[in-house]
Amino acid sequence: MTRGLWVPVLAAVFAAGPALGAAAPLPYRLAVEVRWGAGGGPEAFRDDVARALADAFTGRCYAAAAESGANEAEMPPADLRLVVGLSALKEQLRFLDSVATSLQPGDPAKELRRVAVFDVTVDGTLSTAANAAPVQTKHFVVSLSRQPIIPGEDPQATARTLAVEQIVDDLGKVMCKSTEKLDKKIKAALAAADGLPPPR
Repeated sequence: MTRGLWVPVLAAVFAAGPALGAAAPLPYRLAVEVRWGAGGGPEAFRDDVARALADAFTGRCYAAAAESGANEAEMPPADLRLVVGLSALKEQLRFLDSVATSLQPGDPAKELRRVAVFDVTVDGTLSTAANAAPVQTKHFVVSLSRQPIIPGEDPQATARTLAVEQIVDDLGKVMCKSTEKLDKKIKAALAAADGLPPPR
């Protein structure tokens, strides 16, 4: 499955899934920046993570969210910035059959005996846009595997889609919550950025 085919799958997942923010969105504008760290990785995956985060966070936990340098120009200057670092990417396609057996033609079921393995380390930092006063951080590793269910399925593309979904979900648990506690931390960080005492 190519990138053009699995991006709509992501849109369907987020449209059908529960809202990440249960209450009314917090009144802040968020810029989302996703970058590769050690080892690098495919730009298509990085782009899809950034787009999925901006789409999922807009209207659910923040008034607006946009990809840094892209849709960000279409809204007023951001109040907050979410920087997500991706690193230590490991992507493999393993065969459950022996090498000799897997190379023999004639058995359509062979493609069902492949397993795509996908691992990536994620470091997320939510801070003020003005001078990077910290609000929240989150470090985790996405580690998953995918075996085709039907002939013709691309397990590697499916694994990437599931990885994007997990990144959005895990970051949403700490960065995308319409709660008084998070709002208080944001206000304190914004006050610090302006050189003001924290609000009571």
